[in-house]
Amino acid sequence: MGGCAICNIYYFADDGGGYTQPSSPEGSLAPMPSGVWDPNGGGGSGTVSADGRYLFGQGSPYPIAPWAPQFKGPSLYDRLRDYFVDGFSDVLSDAYANVTIGVSDLYGADHPGHATVVGDVRPGIRSGVAVGFDIVVQLALAAILGLEARIVAMEEAAVAKNVVVPSSRYPQTAAHIRDAQAAGHPSVLTIERAGADANRAAAQAGKLRVPGTQLDEYPPAMFREGGTGASTRPVNPGDNMGAGACIGNQCRGLEDGTRVRIVVE
Repeated sequence: MGGCAICNIYYFADDGGGYTQPSSPEGSLAPMPSGVWDPNGGGGSGTVSADGRYLFGQGSPYPIAPWAPQFKGPSLYDRLRDYFVDGFSDVLSDAYANVTIGVSDLYGADHPGHATVVGDVRPGIRSGVAVGFDIVVQLALAAILGLEARIVAMEEAAVAKNVVVPSSRYPQTAAHIRDAQAAGHPSVLTIERAGADANRAAAQAGKLRVPGTQLDEYPPAMFREGGTGASTRPVNPGDNMGAGACIGNQCRGLEDGTRVRIVVE
């Protein structure tokens, strides 16, 4: 049999008792009862057997998606690779067979059937497509990682200094900073003293006060990233004010708009 009616994704051969699926991505032959697959009917259906084979005509829609369970690659990358390589190889094999048979017909030459030509050329085409897929993915990843490295380098160059908060002197505030950064709040902050009062009010709005403590905010109010959404925690007043003075003193002389990194030691 030739290519199926849906994008020529799969090819089948009559094994005498129905049809098999030689292009199955998991590499096994999936038996299909005779008469279930109709290449002119626009599709078929099936399910996965206990041993992982795709059984047509028994439930789930066809064609299948790369995340379907019959794509049994060890990783999502392998599944996507098999899905792409199988589909693209079948299209190329089908096109090659059509051209070859068309040329043979034009000159009146004998030629094998469509399925035979596809079966002969598909392994080589599949190998080439697989190599090409891997190369394209590796080049794309290299470009992405290179861009990420350049972005990180630019961010590093834009940081004026590290502002250190010693945990030995301000343990409660230091613990809050460490936890807030671990939760996703940035360590690199932008000085913006003029917005400190508004940021503090926004960060503390609606937060419960604990008697005998002060609400510490991270990012601190003096930074552009502070304000609404900042992490808050009740801490010892002396710890909070001492840590605030420690950060402020280290930022003295730096203009608004300067970026610094908050580091807990």
